[in-house]
Amino acid sequence: MEPTLEAFIFTKLESNSNLFFDILPDEWSNDIVPVWSQYEKSSSIYVVKLKGKIIGGGILFNTPAPDTKHYNALAISKLNTWFDKGYKYIAYFLIQDQYRGMGIGLKWLMEIIALQLNQGLFLTVDEQSLINFYEKVGFKLQEEIRLKDCKEWVLVWG
Repeated sequence: MEPTLEAFIFTKLESNSNLFFDILPDEWSNDIVPVWSQYEKSSSIYVVKLKGKIIGGGILFNTPAPDTKHYNALAISKLNTWFDKGYKYIAYFLIQDQYRGMGIGLKWLMEIIALQLNQGLFLTVDEQSLINFYEKVGFKLQEEIRLKDCKEWVLVWG
């Protein structure tokens, strides 16, 4: 029997960030783990747990995150506009494959929005098909960023 949405617990990870990093794809963890000490005081990890086990989550950044290091100067400038307005950046957002399609990702986003009611949020996606998912909870497509060999889309809430 599939667990109900209520069985999933949303919480801020106060310590042992590796518990979250361990569920990330290697490419992502190789990106964030080596530099986490530079971000951990100004960023927060929020996770979703089922029976005490982390099955998803994401990080709220107050500064450009490591996943933007491949951006060109113009793209970084556009992202900095949102930071300058006091917005937080959502990155490394993941729900493990076996739990997708159950509404957990939407619940995570709604919990983040509820915590940040007076704070704007933004994120980038590199798959256009994901835009709809974020629009379901009120994110609005702001712009397309053209990078050297791909495009990303900036979505903003608040």
